[in-house]
This record gives sequence, C-alpha cells and structure tokens, in this order.
Amino acid sequence: MILVLAGTSEGRQAALALQENGYKILASVTSSYGRELMLQCGVKPVRQGQLDMPALMDLLYQGGFKLIVDATHPYAAVISTYALQAARLLGIEYLRLERPAEDIPEDVVLIDSLDKLADWLYPGCRVMSTIGSKHLPQLWELCQACQAHLIARFMPSSQVMLRCESLGIPPGQIIAMKGPFSLEMNRAVFRQYQVDLVLSKESGAAGGFTEKYLAARELSIPLVVWSRPQMHYPRVFSSTAELLDYIKTTKGCLS
Repeated sequence: MILVLAGTSEGRQAALALQENGYKILASVTSSYGRELMLQCGVKPVRQGQLDMPALMDLLYQGGFKLIVDATHPYAAVISTYALQAARLLGIEYLRLERPAEDIPEDVVLIDSLDKLADWLYPGCRVMSTIGSKHLPQLWELCQACQAHLIARFMPSSQVMLRCESLGIPPGQIIAMKGPFSLEMNRAVFRQYQVDLVLSKESGAAGGFTEKYLAARELSIPLVVWSRPQMHYPRVFSSTAELLDYIKTTKGCLS
C-alpha cells in the first residue's frame, strides 16, 4: 500500500500511474478541489483534509503503508517534514516527487522569507501577489504596515473570498482566477492594475513562472521571487516515469 501525498499536477499523475500499474494507493489531498481533480482523472480512494503529525502517524500505522510518495507543493515544507519524520519512526521508505526548478534570471529579486518583502515595499506601492491564498493574512499585514496596496491573485473559492472579506481586502484588489496564465494575460493584468511590483514563487514551468517573468520584464516591473524552502530529501525524482521505474525495480508488487 502506497500513500501519495498530493497537491500538485505531479501528484495526480503519480497517483494515476501507480494505480494503473496495479499498486494499491491512497491519495491524500487537503482541499475539496484537489479531491475533485483526483476523482476526475480516475484516482481512488482519495482522502481529504489537513494532516498534522499525530494524524499522519495514525494513518500510516493503521493503513499498513509500506511507502510514502510525497508529491506535495514545493512550498508545503511542513507536511514534507512530518512525512520524513513519520517515515523514519515507522521504518517506511519516503520518496519525493518534485517538479524541477527553473534557472532564476539574474534580474529578479530573491527573498528567502515573506517578511523580507517589506524591504521592497513603500507607501503607495501596488504589489501583485501571485503566490496563492495561503499567506494572505501575512501579506496583507505587511502591506498595511508599509502603506502599500496588495492586489491578490488566487484560485477562486468561497473560503478564500470570506477570508479576504474578514481581512478587509477591497473587492477591487482581488483577482480570483485559476492559472497558470499566459504571457498575454499577465501583461494585460499587470497593466490593468497598474502594478509596481510582482511577487511570485519559484514555481517552475508548471506554475507559469516564465510567463510572469517575461510580462514583468516587458513592462519594467520588478519581480520579487520567494525562493523554495531548502529541504534535504533522501531520494528525489523529477518525473513520474523515474519514480515508477524505481518502485517497480526495488519494490516489486508491494504486496
């Protein structure tokens, strides 16, 4: 039995490939949208909900899992840390599937924590966040402290819209759209909102990083990139094919 910690397109691909090759899996996702995407591509069963360390330990122990495939988002360092610790404690092998990082252009600003964004904010600055909704409270607080205007772009959900309302983010500073976005779309949005600064994750090709970078460069808008957390994984794969080949070679049928 394999536990697939998903949260990315790579996670869905891995779960489906393992299932199609006869492996018994449980896919774990945090959101109802993630569960819906898993079911749409034919993966089942799917577990939905956050996992803290005790819950993960209990799930692994009760389910008799023999392998963890961690295909969570590169910035989901907390669950990856839990999975690494749980694997060590229970003697389960841990495999990391992670989208390859792209080379970061020299003309972007790299920060290793969101707090350091404050160094680039100033009164009246219009900063567009393209890093999703998870860190909205922290970003809103930073922008308020610096008298900057936060324009938040994220995938639409009623939960996040309610969070924006509770924080006091004006509707005119919210862009609820599903990405990734083309160069043309990024260019148009940056112009429409008169953006002075763009905040991005180091999200690679799958996250549309190149399109954001090119649009910002064309419009002479500084791009601040929050670099990936530095994690030390025992074994990392950059593609589902590599992962599947390793499991077939070393684990057989995992009966």
